[in-house]
This record gives sequence, structure tokens and C-alpha cells, in this order.
Amino acid sequence: VMEFIDGASVGHLAAQSPLPEDATKVVLRDTCTALARIHECGIIHRDVKGDNILASRCGTCYLCDFGVSKIVKSKTEMGGSRRRSSGGKGGAAERMTVCGTPFFMAPEVVRGQAYDERVDIWSLGITAIELATGRTPWHNNRFAMANP
Repeated sequence: VMEFIDGASVGHLAAQSPLPEDATKVVLRDTCTALARIHECGIIHRDVKGDNILASRCGTCYLCDFGVSKIVKSKTEMGGSRRRSSGGKGGAAERMTVCGTPFFMAPEVVRGQAYDERVDIWSLGITAIELATGRTPWHNNRFAMANP
């Protein structure tokens, strides 16, 4: 059973009109809190974007859609470890999978390189730009997105 969030995605709201600065701060604060918690638990979300952040009517934001998230094998693999796993779930070799939403992907994900939880921080930065402007930084340039 999941909680029902009576509201809209912040991506949907930003597409209609860039969010005011105070609203953007709330979204980023709540999302940073959520990311810190899931990273402490050894989870990489891998698809942070405005469409996966729900804003409730009471003003709280929730990170959702963990469909492509990854639970890493151990906390030692979080925080920048680039060692390859010899197998098993959550190893660095499995964290080379290209997944997520292209305009929000970190360069190492796009390039098919090993990555860690910092890819979520990159995606949150792109999300911040989306919320403030109503679009991603390279919305008209697929080449720039693919070759960061």
C-alpha cells in the first residue's frame, strides 16, 4: 500500500510555467532530503527529474518512481567506488547500465561508464534548471546531451 499524493508532478507544473524561486527551493530541499535518505540506504534512484517529484497540495514534495532504481550490494560501493564487481546484484559492473531519462542523465551514464549515487545529484541539478526555466539546459540540442 502506498500513500496517495493529491497533487501534481513538479515537471508538469514547470512545463506550464517556471516555478517561483520559493517553490523551487522547497522542491529541491525535499528532494535533497529524500536523496540523502535513499543514498544512506544504499539505493541509487537513477531517474531523478521533475516528472518523478510529486508536489502535494499541502506543499510537501515526494520523490517517486523507483522503477529503475538500484540497490547496491554494500555501502562501501557508494561514495565514489569505481571497482568492478565479479558478479552479484548491485556491483559496479551492473551500475554501468544506461537507464533513466536522456536529458537528465549524468555524463558517465550516457557514456556507459561505471557510476554511483552522484548521478542522482547531477540529475537533480538538471531538474533545478528545469523548474526555474521550464525546460532542460539542452532541450533543443540532442548532440550536446549525448556528448557532455
